[in-house]
Amino acid sequence: MKVRAGLLWAHVFERTEAERAFLTEYLTVEEARYVKGHGGRAKRVAPRERRLYSPVADTFPAGLVRQVERGAQKEGFAVEVIDERTPPFFVCGLGGSGGWLRDYQCEAVEVALRETRGIWWIPTGGGKTECAIALAQAVPAQWLILTHRKGLMAQAADRFELRTGEIVGRVGEGAWTEQRVTVATFQTLARALDKRDAQAVALVERVEGLVTDEVHVLPSDSFWRVAMAAKRAYWRIGMIGTPLARCDHRSLLAVAATGPIIYRLRASTLVDAGVLAKPDIRMLPLEQQCEKAT
Repeated sequence: MKVRAGLLWAHVFERTEAERAFLTEYLTVEEARYVKGHGGRAKRVAPRERRLYSPVADTFPAGLVRQVERGAQKEGFAVEVIDERTPPFFVCGLGGSGGWLRDYQCEAVEVALRETRGIWWIPTGGGKTECAIALAQAVPAQWLILTHRKGLMAQAADRFELRTGEIVGRVGEGAWTEQRVTVATFQTLARALDKRDAQAVALVERVEGLVTDEVHVLPSDSFWRVAMAAKRAYWRIGMIGTPLARCDHRSLLAVAATGPIIYRLRASTLVDAGVLAKPDIRMLPLEQQCEKAT
């Protein structure tokens, strides 16, 4: 099959019926569903299928291109991918920026500059935010950094300004200021986009770089819509500290909106570097005696 990969979507323009059937099955995820039950509690009902490949339009999210390549090759299908994205006109690179980065953080940024899309799998304490700051500084584009908590938004913005001296925009919790680099909460942008707020639409659609903190939240319908509204984002980077291992297989949506894992830093590397302390886990027996009823 032949695939044209764009910023948001990949178009399959040559394929057999067998390859069509493969894409339909391979890019289908099972979604858990809940309804309000007795006493207002959520009750799980039969799951539904969500197809990420449209056999009518012959398209699927571009973040899945590499995964489709691997899956197709295992099934004996040859895949030719044509990258139709327009490379940036400006020069990007760490250069003299990011001097505060540790070696492994520099490596993560350099991988992102080369791959342009994908996920950093970096444990807590590994400095994911520091990497995002260096990436946005290395690429002179319009950036949007998405978080799912207001505290994370404030921390990321404060850290960026401390490291670079550049004023950062903030969108969330009543604030709405935009700069070259803007940090926003998913919730604020999702509500604004649902209302077709012109300011929100303009912000999301103009950014050329998108960073998603805690990328495992992307399978949420509202968060997914925000990420997929960034139709000009050439750089699409997700950050996560834990494996993409949701039991309902919806982690595929996080990959679909960003790309595959392009850099993994193991906790053992941080322990060896003296950044993290190695945990000492001890299991203690606990005996419980019950009084006999008289």
